[in-house]
Formats: sequence, structure tokens, C-alpha cells
Amino acid sequence: ITNRSGDDVGGNSSHSAGSKDRSATAGVSGRAEPSSSATSAAASGEDDASPADKALTRAEIERQRGAAAAAEMEKERAKAAAAAAAKKAEEEAARAAQAAAAAPKHKPPQEVFVEMLADFSYESKRASDRVSQLRQHQSALAEERSAAERQHRLAARQAEAAERQQGEAVEADDFELADRLSGAIDKHAAEVKEQERILENIGRALREVDGQREEVVKGVARCFVDLQKRLREFQLEQEAIEQDDGTKIKEKFESTSKRLASEAERLAIDM
Repeated sequence: ITNRSGDDVGGNSSHSAGSKDRSATAGVSGRAEPSSSATSAAASGEDDASPADKALTRAEIERQRGAAAAAEMEKERAKAAAAAAAKKAEEEAARAAQAAAAAPKHKPPQEVFVEMLADFSYESKRASDRVSQLRQHQSALAEERSAAERQHRLAARQAEAAERQQGEAVEADDFELADRLSGAIDKHAAEVKEQERILENIGRALREVDGQREEVVKGVARCFVDLQKRLREFQLEQEAIEQDDGTKIKEKFESTSKRLASEAERLAIDM
């Protein structure tokens, strides 16, 4: 019994082992075959994708294209904004330059000093020229007055002589001569009145010239006073800015004041 049981046990054991080997072999063979099938199925899936998968792929492509277009538009907007900012900066710089050019510039003291003297020189020269013109006009009027006075005296003497001759003709009973002399007397009397009218007009013109020359002289005097005032203010301003420059300006001021005094005396004599 024991042997038979052992044989049975051994036979069972051999059968079990053989079964295990076949199962293992079958298992290995079974695992290899499905792997080949899966690879074929995957390859076949890539070639024959479903419509849904294709739709998803197209949607992804469209999304990428839209994103690229949006990025390009954003880039263009950034370029436009940068160009606008640059243009605005240029315009602001131009306005600032114009404002700086239009703003009053502080002139150097020497330039201000020279300009004041140049202004006075211009005004004094213009006054001198005007006085010279008035003087020439006055001289011409004086000559006309002298000529009118001579003509007036001549006409008056001729009228007196005609009257004497007329009286003598009446005494000599030469009434024809007396009549002719009467016409001559009337003519000389009219000439006397005409010269008197001319002399009156000349006198009025001379008074006007005197008044104009007086105004010119007053204008020059005002120029002197104004210039001296400006020079004094300028001197005080420069002395307050810098003592050294103030000293130089003071020397120039004193020299200029002396020169202006001499010029004033000369113009007073000439005018």
C-alpha cells in the first residue's frame, strides 16, 4: 500500500510537474501573442483614426493658429504704442525747445550797457537830424520873409510915388495923367496887401517851426533823463550782483555821465 501510494504520489507529482511546465509554456506563449496583436492594433489606430480624433486634432491646430495671430496682433499694437509714445516725446521736446527759445534770455551786463547807449545814440541822432531839418526850413522861411519884406517896401514906395505924381498932375490940371496914376496906385496898394498876407503866413510858419524845435529839444532832454535813470538802476543792480563788476560798471557809469553832460551842452547850443 505504501509503495502504491508512493507510486501514486510520485506519479501525481510528475503529472503535476508536467502540467505546470505546460501551463508555464502556454503562459509565456500567451503573453507574447497578445503583445504582437496590441502593436498591430496601435499601428492600425494611427492610420485609421476616428472622426472625433481628427476633429480634436484640427481644433488644436486652429487654436494654435489663433494664438499665433493674437500674439502677432499684440506685437503690432505694442509697436504702434511705442511709435506713438516716441512721437509724443518728440512733440513735447519741440514744444520745450520753442518755449526755451521764446523765454527771455538774461543778457550779459556789457551787452545791456551797450544797448542802452545805442538806444540813446539813436534817439539823439534822430533829434539832431530833426533839428537840422527844422533849421533848414526856418532858414528858407527867413529868406522868403526877407524877399516879401523887400517887395512890400517896394510896393509901398511905388504907391507913395504914384500918389505924389497924381497930386502934381491934379495941380497941373492934367486929369488924364491923374486917372492913369490912379490905376497904378490901386495896383501898388494891392501888391502891398498881398505881401502883407505873405508875411503873415511866413510869420505863422516860423512860429510853428519854433514850436516843433522846442518839442524836439524837450524830447532830447527826456532822453537824457531817462538814460541817466536807467544807467543808475543798472549800476545798482550790477553792484548788488557782484562787487567787482559793480566797480567796473561804476567807472563806466561815471565816464558815460560826463560824456552825456558834454553832449547835452552841445545839443543845447546847437538847438
